[in-house]
Amino acid sequence: MSYTVGGNEMENMEIEKKVISIVEDYLDDENIEINKESNLRVDTGINSMVLISMILKFEDTFMITIDDDDIPKMITVNDIVTYIGEKLN
Repeated sequence: MSYTVGGNEMENMEIEKKVISIVEDYLDDENIEINKESNLRVDTGINSMVLISMILKFEDTFMITIDDDDIPKMITVNDIVTYIGEKLN
């Protein structure tokens, strides 16, 4: 499925790659491998302050607004990819 971001079409795999890249930018440990099933809190040790920074980066990157009530639902990378895809649809 493709989505439009800032006038550019983006496939689901592209969204996933960008989300993973953003998550990796916020990791303290470069040895942690991130994939779509990675749990942001358990697998990465990301705390709530870092998560908020990541959310802001997702909003800027994908030109969307993420509702505060939806943030607790973003447990895995796949949850974020699905959410962003729905927002772009």
